[in-house]
Amino acid sequence: MDAIIFASCIPTEDKLYIAKEFFEVFEQQYRDTDIYVGINGVPCAEYLQYLEEIKKKLNVQYKITTKNLEVKSDASAFQTALKLLKDSKKYYKYIWFGHSKGVFNPSHVWRIENINELFKKRKEITELLNTTNAGSYALLLTKVPNKGLSKDVLEQFYKFKKAYFNSYLYLHTMYVLRGRYVHNFLNACNSSFFTSNLVEELGADIYMFERDFPQIVWRQGGVPLYKTWDTKLIFGGALSEEHYKKDVGEYFD
Repeated sequence: MDAIIFASCIPTEDKLYIAKEFFEVFEQQYRDTDIYVGINGVPCAEYLQYLEEIKKKLNVQYKITTKNLEVKSDASAFQTALKLLKDSKKYYKYIWFGHSKGVFNPSHVWRIENINELFKKRKEITELLNTTNAGSYALLLTKVPNKGLSKDVLEQFYKFKKAYFNSYLYLHTMYVLRGRYVHNFLNACNSSFFTSNLVEELGADIYMFERDFPQIVWRQGGVPLYKTWDTKLIFGGALSEEHYKKDVGEYFD
């Protein structure tokens, strides 16, 4: 069985269509999947009504992030959704991560691409992960120069086998992680991961789930897969794909 972690912020009715784009695909292809929804901010009444209606068709749990945990990105909504998953005490083979991208910025192209090429390709991606035994998959992977890497915020939560896989990230914060690595982390991590503000108290930043969280898989030995290597980062120039081939050979030996 799979799970979906969906981070959302739908403050006004005119943004509701963004969440609906995802849930329409979930209804088509993920009826056998448990969906955990974290909500940032004060959601519009129409969003909560929609979630109650969709619960009649899908296995959905949702929770509004408490004010003390909220940060100005999807990070705290992911944090809330992951706590729901942990509390469920269920085990999942693959865990899919998505968020309401485009509510506060014009990132509609990337949202639509991830819906079409990630979430709508569940069968193909699952087969790929099954046959490769890799740890994760996303549409875009890149490596940035060390200056684009913040401090290792994960070490305070969990004792990893490996050091930070410096400095890789899945762009746009939509990816699939092999469940056993996520469960290892959630079941043994320091409780502060769920109870403290990621930015103000734990020293992370708003990009934690784009840049840092997939590392919980890689640092346990799960190799990252991707569709496209990105060389158009705004961090001052991404490094070439040759770095990936070299680093994977050395890091995952």
